[in-house]
Amino acid sequence: MPRSLQQAVRRTQVLVAASSAFLSRVNATAICVLSTEADTGLSFARMAARVRSRKNARAHDAEKIKRYLEHARLAYDTVCSRLGTAKVTPTQLREINVKVSELRELLGTRQEIIGGSEWESNPPKTGKPVSRRF
Repeated sequence: MPRSLQQAVRRTQVLVAASSAFLSRVNATAICVLSTEADTGLSFARMAARVRSRKNARAHDAEKIKRYLEHARLAYDTVCSRLGTAKVTPTQLREINVKVSELRELLGTRQEIIGGSEWESNPPKTGKPVSRRF
């Protein structure tokens, strides 16, 4: 093999290795972002539950609860729609599914608070946990 061809092959191999490492880091970051988004949604849903359970409810609490639940629903929708774009291991998928299931449960038990046609036409999905899409 001519020397220039060998050099071209080596450069290509180096570029492929660098691209592979970069994509691996991007995927790891995507998984971390999805997990964090699910945690954020859970935090908002729990804050809504805490405000709702107060004994001395205030006039602005209903708006606050609605806002918290809207943020929680946005996080839920984001995780569900983006999970298929990341290459996750079975363990990572299980961890995210636990969070999504809990978030779905918290949102599903409070759907009467959000109300509105959007929630009624597009409620959180029930049944099977989120799975990878190819």
